[in-house]
Amino acid sequence: MPHDLPEVDWRVISRDLKPLALDRYCQRVLAEVTAVINAERPSHDRYLELYRVIDRRDRELAQTFNDLRRSTALLQLLGMWSLGLIEKSELDQLTAETRQLLLSIRGSVTEQ
Repeated sequence: MPHDLPEVDWRVISRDLKPLALDRYCQRVLAEVTAVINAERPSHDRYLELYRVIDRRDRELAQTFNDLRRSTALLQLLGMWSLGLIEKSELDQLTAETRQLLLSIRGSVTEQ
């Protein structure tokens, strides 16, 4: 996906959208972990489920948030959006060209 990400969009993604999405992601995982811990099941079952949740969510977090670079920012932003961590209205902070590219890519992916 060759696209020269404008500096203004890079700043919005790295300074505004990523921290917002990361906080939402962590809230979601903490709620999921709390539900596992408070479940009416034997302790060992809860422990095993907790391990699986943390392992799965940690891999998802790494793929979505780690090593954000200007060259990967659009793909990572698409990942955040696909996980429901970014609202479409929050993308209004980006330039029209970048928004259109994101909508186009997301539309192509969902049509497959």
